[in-house]
Amino acid sequence: MEKNRLRWIWALVLVMLFCGMEREVYGQRVYATNYGFSESGNGGLFGVHAYVKNPENAVGTNSTNSNYCEISMSGLLALSPKHSVYQLEFSNSEGNLPAGTSIFVRLDNATSVSLLGLALVTKGLVSVYKDAASNNTSSLTGTAISLSDGDVSFNGEYLVVTPPACFNAIRVSLVSDGLLGLLATGSIKIYHAYFELPAISTDNEEICHNESTLLSISNPISSSDCNYRWYTQATGGTLLGTGTSFLTPKLTHNVTYYVAYSGVDPAKLSRKAVTVTVKPRPPAPNIILIPNSQY
Repeated sequence: MEKNRLRWIWALVLVMLFCGMEREVYGQRVYATNYGFSESGNGGLFGVHAYVKNPENAVGTNSTNSNYCEISMSGLLALSPKHSVYQLEFSNSEGNLPAGTSIFVRLDNATSVSLLGLALVTKGLVSVYKDAASNNTSSLTGTAISLSDGDVSFNGEYLVVTPPACFNAIRVSLVSDGLLGLLATGSIKIYHAYFELPAISTDNEEICHNESTLLSISNPISSSDCNYRWYTQATGGTLLGTGTSFLTPKLTHNVTYYVAYSGVDPAKLSRKAVTVTVKPRPPAPNIILIPNSQY
């Protein structure tokens, strides 16, 4: 009997802890849906060959070992810099992704080159771009975003990049160093890439009857290119406003609002729910009038 009572107490404690926690929308995986590539260097027997093989295989959720894109460099003598570049784009009807979003690129054979450009002969380079659009051709466009060593890491399987500014594409490149490239060799296999947005964190609110309240994002991303949108429904619905906060009208009943990043296609990610609880109006006081008595 005592054991059962303790079990019920622990269950109640867990329920209370869960209900009292701040709710967040954690990063949902969205895979790259577009690609582009370019290559140079095909100088015959004594030249450098650069190529991108099966680039479309790295688009989407490809996770098998037999489905990949390969960028390669091989040759005996590079008289001028040669390169092979593969660009993965995150198709997004709303524009660029917000700063702080992490990109995960699954790679193989990356140990033969340096992803941070440290090798003398063949460099493996990583770069991130804003407003990029390749349209599946060898013409790559976009504005480069500066990355520091702390923005890029490789865990043996995934290249992880967290750009400090808004972006919509990542490039993985192999580049020879011209006259230094006497034996310019190297290759990288790319299987897929996805991004995970930073969590949107807010607090639910409680107000009195017929009051309004200001709903705010906790630790918002500060950028002129990235913002937040507030809606009436989890999907579709009416856009109520944009910004890191939203002032509700005066409310007489509980209302749930929904917030999402403005720089992300609304069809791809769920919105964060924020509930405003309205306390019931207190009952009207029972006023008793006592007639004036004269003695």
